[in-house]
Amino acid sequence: MFEDLQKSMADAKLLGVLVTWDLHTSGALLTRAALREAADEHGVPLEIEDPRPEGVFRKIISSVRTIRKPLISRLIKEDDGVLVWAIVDTSLEGDERVGDEVGKMVNRVAWRRVELKGKPPFIFEIDDEVASAVSDRFDYQLNYLGNDDVRNALGATLRAWGAIRIHARMHFLGRSQVENAQRMQRALQQVGTRFWLIPIPDLMDSTSSIAHHAHERFAQELKELRTEVDRWVAGERAPRPTTLKARLKAYDKLRGEIDHITKEMRLESDDLLDELAGLAAGVNKLLDPPARKEKPAAVADHDAPEDEAAPEPETDPAPPRRPSRPSPPADDSISRMSVPELKVRARELEISPLPTTKQALVDAITAASEDEG
Repeated sequence: MFEDLQKSMADAKLLGVLVTWDLHTSGALLTRAALREAADEHGVPLEIEDPRPEGVFRKIISSVRTIRKPLISRLIKEDDGVLVWAIVDTSLEGDERVGDEVGKMVNRVAWRRVELKGKPPFIFEIDDEVASAVSDRFDYQLNYLGNDDVRNALGATLRAWGAIRIHARMHFLGRSQVENAQRMQRALQQVGTRFWLIPIPDLMDSTSSIAHHAHERFAQELKELRTEVDRWVAGERAPRPTTLKARLKAYDKLRGEIDHITKEMRLESDDLLDELAGLAAGVNKLLDPPARKEKPAAVADHDAPEDEAAPEPETDPAPPRRPSRPSPPADDSISRMSVPELKVRARELEISPLPTTKQALVDAITAASEDEG
């Protein structure tokens, strides 16, 4: 396997391979069972998820207009045991009103949430062309794979192997994963999908180019993740603890990918790892905010003499003072603040309405700070 690719390099060392595939299979339909069997036979860890039948059926019924344009569907009953939809033809005159549409009810369909042995999960009141079309689509989506399903399964496995996505369905795999790529190639070809491996020599230009592309991809992902955390910290969104924990797992996975590419491609990744560490620190702070220090309650000194009794509290305490606003930052620090930070500062200064551009926010905050001073 691996030796054949190495021979094509002549005297150059093999850096890795470009992986790409074509999902057109000359009209042949690819089943989930066939792809799973081929993947198991060749030892390829493809994750092919089965769709949830009720979710698939809901999606098909909601799009009955694609079967016949005037048709609509409306859910008219829902409980723990059954779902019932009305199929309405809005092109015909009628006095029935379903939802916000008026038309003639031409069919009804019920979905059983309780599975009965030997019984289909859904049944139409009338066995017409709509019933046949829905049945065919339901069978296809449960048993066959579309282009998106194959792309998602292959993409997840390639990324787990440390692949760098170059463009669309093209990925780069380093030398250590070439044999895995060859096994994937045989599995995909067995089920009728074309799959190519393009050898890349270990030359200075190719190595630096792919390493640069990998750095750009990771930097873009980290930029999007940083924007998300900035919104959380600024209070624009309130994430759930489960969301924060999921992000920490995603950061760990991304850190593993960066480490892998660093070893394979001699990637300069210190800035990427520092950014990841900052993201993780911000999320951990949101998960476990620092506790406020409270002054301990005054404890009476029983050993004190009786003549040194504590003073009696005032009978007419002063009204509570309004908390003072934080002191305005210096002008040069305002311009360096991010947009979310500027919006938070503008709300503190009760600037309304909030300006929409960064420069307008800076000007408004500067003016409000001078008035306050």
